[in-house]
Amino acid sequence: MNGKFVFAASLSLNAALVIALVSLQDVTSGADPTFVTAIDSPAVPPLQAVVIDSEANPSAIKQIPFRWSSLESQDYRQYVSNLRAIHCPEETLRDIIVADLDQLCASKPGHTPPNPAPWNGATRRRALERQHVLSRAAMAAEKRALVRELIGYPWDHSSRDVWHQDSYTSILLGFLAASKGPQLLSLLADATEQARAIKEASGGILIAEDREALRRLYHTLQREMSGMLSAADKLEFELRTQAGAYLPVEDIHWDGVTINGGELREFVRFSLEHRDMFAEEFLAEAPLAGDTIEAKRTAFTSRVRTMLGPVRFSDYERAQDQAFRELFAFTAARNMTRDVAVHIYNTCRAAESQASQVRNDATLSAEEQLAALAVLKSMTTKSVAARLGADYREYVSGAGQWMSILQQEEAN
Repeated sequence: MNGKFVFAASLSLNAALVIALVSLQDVTSGADPTFVTAIDSPAVPPLQAVVIDSEANPSAIKQIPFRWSSLESQDYRQYVSNLRAIHCPEETLRDIIVADLDQLCASKPGHTPPNPAPWNGATRRRALERQHVLSRAAMAAEKRALVRELIGYPWDHSSRDVWHQDSYTSILLGFLAASKGPQLLSLLADATEQARAIKEASGGILIAEDREALRRLYHTLQREMSGMLSAADKLEFELRTQAGAYLPVEDIHWDGVTINGGELREFVRFSLEHRDMFAEEFLAEAPLAGDTIEAKRTAFTSRVRTMLGPVRFSDYERAQDQAFRELFAFTAARNMTRDVAVHIYNTCRAAESQASQVRNDATLSAEEQLAALAVLKSMTTKSVAARLGADYREYVSGAGQWMSILQQEEAN
């Protein structure tokens, strides 16, 4: 733990801290106090501590040198105790200790990746890589445990930087107090790093022992989160995390759907019963059987239908169709109402369904089928053109190519 003297000078410790430091050395009147393990630095003059000799002369003062080495200790518990005794601000103490531990870990053997000899085969290389992963995971776990013991909560500088600099994190965790955000990020980083080490060390093939280790780690994480956050904050974190993963993975869209914030929260909460995205990623569970997945999806869909009601649920289902979303965007860009997009979409889907029935009607001759299809196409074209007006041709030749019945009409 070297090089702290310059850092100490940069902190510009005030007289109150220095006086408190003197009390650590049990300085009494008439004594000639000195600090052990002085650091001589011709470039940086030593700070001077002030001691009042109350017996000889209450107004008299003695100057003694302040040395950072008097605070340092190879025993980090004593180091922290010394810093707290001089009333070092908790944030400064934390930064000093964690930075020192980071430097210590980086200097240990096994921290850098292995550099196998050229003649080592693939098996040997994989073994060395696995050993490296496990070694780094063990060192990281040791450091994390010591940080928690020394300062009382999980912390690492990278999580602090993410909290202050990453915009996505600000959105995800912005509801938390500034003191809790980096702590939660550190806790999550700890757990996910341990999970990653288990997965990497397995070589991509998780056995029962690996999966059990992941489950224990996951339950420990959940328990520690419950101890760190209030029930309301933990739920908020779970919902935001789920929304950030579930909506894009399942490709959920809301174009043309009327839904309020409370209903969206309920939607996300329902989705946890379908797929818990955080647990799924963390545990790397084997895929569920097809019938189980379908049963979960059916139950989820049923709850969404009940919440939205029949009309809005139809809007929701329609929004999942890319064809409707493109149509909705096309009409919205031209200041047309939502009803225009809905009408065109429903008209074309109904026409395609009727056309399919005509083609599959064995009671109709080929000529009768062609005649019926021609009438259906003509009616559909007129209906869509009436809604889009001058923009009809542009839509049919571009985003509207999904409307096969109209495309066939145009081709004719």
